[in-house]
Amino acid sequence: MDVTQNLRKEIKSLRTLALFMSLNAARQHHDLLAQKLQDEVINNRHLMQMEDIQDYLTCGLGKWYEGYGKQVLGNEAEFVALAEPHRQFHQRARELLAAHQAGDQESTNKLLRQVLDIRDNIFQHMDALSAIIQKTY
Repeated sequence: MDVTQNLRKEIKSLRTLALFMSLNAARQHHDLLAQKLQDEVINNRHLMQMEDIQDYLTCGLGKWYEGYGKQVLGNEAEFVALAEPHRQFHQRARELLAAHQAGDQESTNKLLRQVLDIRDNIFQHMDALSAIIQKTY
């Protein structure tokens, strides 16, 4: 192999690594938010504020989705399918916090289950994207 081919191979490896790392960071952000919400509800805390739940476009995943993710994976069906559950996650998270703050236990329990289910759905899409990255990039 000549130097140019080696460099191309290394650049490809670095791009793949960057894609994995950025996707993983976005995943961790949503997992942490879900954990905080769950802790808030289960331990009956009132520490979180509505501004602790970012908009779906400005959170880590939203920035990744609209930026680097779209640039590299924007044509993938799994990438497109991630948008709606991500939007729903943030919407339900806000509804959950509002219900908890209002003392509506029935709605809080229902919404917590929905938030966790949506999080799991998002993670399934992210796992599928990881597989695509491994196979394609």
